[in-house]
Amino acid sequence: MKKNDRNRKNMPKSAVSDKVLLKRLRIKFCLVMMLIVVAFLLVVFSAQYISNKNTMATENKKALESALQRFEKNNSRGQGGNENIPGGFPGGFDNNQPPQDNWNDNDQTTQDNGKENSPNTGEGGSDSDKQDDRKGFRYNNEEMADFRNHGEMNELSKVPVLCVLRNSEGNLIVERNDIFFIENEDSETLVKAADATGKKTGVLSDYKIRFMKLELDGGNCAYAFADISSEIKLLNSQIIKSIWISLAVAAVLFVLSILLAKWATRPVERAFSDQRRFIADASHELKTPLAVIISNTDMVVKSDDLSDKNKRRMDNVKAESARMKELVQELIDLARGEASGNKVSMEEVNYSDLLEEDTMGWEAPVFDAGKSLITEIEPDVVVKGNRDKLRQLADILIDNALKYSSPASEITVSLKTKDKGKDKRSVILAVKNQGAALSEEEKTKIFERFYRSDESRESTPGYGLGLSIALQLADLHGGRLSVESCEENGKTYNIFKFKMYK
Repeated sequence: MKKNDRNRKNMPKSAVSDKVLLKRLRIKFCLVMMLIVVAFLLVVFSAQYISNKNTMATENKKALESALQRFEKNNSRGQGGNENIPGGFPGGFDNNQPPQDNWNDNDQTTQDNGKENSPNTGEGGSDSDKQDDRKGFRYNNEEMADFRNHGEMNELSKVPVLCVLRNSEGNLIVERNDIFFIENEDSETLVKAADATGKKTGVLSDYKIRFMKLELDGGNCAYAFADISSEIKLLNSQIIKSIWISLAVAAVLFVLSILLAKWATRPVERAFSDQRRFIADASHELKTPLAVIISNTDMVVKSDDLSDKNKRRMDNVKAESARMKELVQELIDLARGEASGNKVSMEEVNYSDLLEEDTMGWEAPVFDAGKSLITEIEPDVVVKGNRDKLRQLADILIDNALKYSSPASEITVSLKTKDKGKDKRSVILAVKNQGAALSEEEKTKIFERFYRSDESRESTPGYGLGLSIALQLADLHGGRLSVESCEENGKTYNIFKFKMYK
């Protein structure tokens, strides 16, 4: 795990081609757009969910408070409830049948009103009197609302409520039961559950019931329970609908964000294209004059008309012209690579044989520099790629190691394969050289064009384009180029790795 984290940390972050940079810019643009959309939808639907939840909770609490106020009012008048719970409790009867006394009182009231309002008597027969009589209808000494008065009915709570009174003797009396799926006998379970919470109000999650408790005079205690199952169902339905709406909106905006990303990055893409064209054109324009300068310099140096001092001057001109030619060639290679994209021909290449041939050509320059070249090449490693480009990539890495390795040190070139499972194998070309360890900042910037990390690199011939070209070649083969530093036997090493998949 630590090794993977280290490799990920050493992976060049800024070392990307223009094509990859554009792709990353578009991805970041889309991600930012989607994050904004998701955050907006989350805020909107969360606010709606919380608002609906609070509204329904408030309505339930109002219904419970109203029921308890009725208890408190009746208790102050010394009135009891409607029904004792049967089965061990005194005086039980059918809950669907209201108290007989109340019905008798109401029947008597109805008869009296009928006599007073009878057309035969000729007294008190106006419509207003009839409405007043209807509005005066009472149940258990509580005035009932007129359903034809819309304002009054809107203010009336329609939440199903179960009202239970526990008297001083500990008996439970059901005063009201609007919850159809709860039997009166179940009220004892709900009362015990409410008492177990130790609170005056709360929610019984196991029963999907909200309760409120009120201590009355004389040792009585009133309980009001409201059904919240429909509330939970509505809220869950709202969550599911919000998710589907969010997915639909996100899908539409994702497509739009892709189109917007292409439109927004078009000026950047055009700038990169103009830059590549300028580099390619300028390099080609410089190549021909440089060839003429070098050719004429060779002719002058070989002539006998120059003094020794002028010959040395011409040698300097020739050397600097050669360096300029090298820079121009590197710029041309860089421009060609960016212009060609992935259009180079790919074929099956024996990478092992290619590296064996290439390293043989580097033995003499390495020996002349007072260093040694060690190869650890796994045989018969075959990859799909461009032979010339793969050789060029290896040459850049070996040349970089030769330039910046310590005096009288070793340069190791290795080629190994690693099984990744499911018939997938990675091929790793590693060039290792002894030298000062690169810092984390240098590891991320060393693949940038014209980057020169320290004084030692400034004094070394080169223009800082080699590793940029190598990165481009690695990207061309669908691989990854990275660098890491390590310490072995008190010596520090830098290892450049090119990884691709077979």
